[in-house]
Amino acid sequence: MTTEQMERTARATRPPWLVAADLAAVLLFAGGLVAALASGVLGGLPLGVRAPFDAAALGLFCVVGAITALDRRMSVLGAVLLGTVSAVGGGVVRDLLTGIVPLALRH
Repeated sequence: MTTEQMERTARATRPPWLVAADLAAVLLFAGGLVAALASGVLGGLPLGVRAPFDAAALGLFCVVGAITALDRRMSVLGAVLLGTVSAVGGGVVRDLLTGIVPLALRH
């Protein structure tokens, strides 16, 4: 086995950066706690005020999916597809957890 093959194998067997990072777990917990405590306040905001936060969250899902794909040495097309699927899936999960029928399932 060549050195390049061993490096590829090592990269393929390590967990994604988000799972391996201790800071990620703390940030995810803190974000969930803030969302739970502020849900009453944020739920009462008009859609025009909530839309930028929604767009930022979907963008974050997309970026995390694309970075994970690039970290796994996928092609640019693979990164775009995984980022898109991550954003759509994240939006659907968010809507289901908040009790809203997801837009992707309405049509």
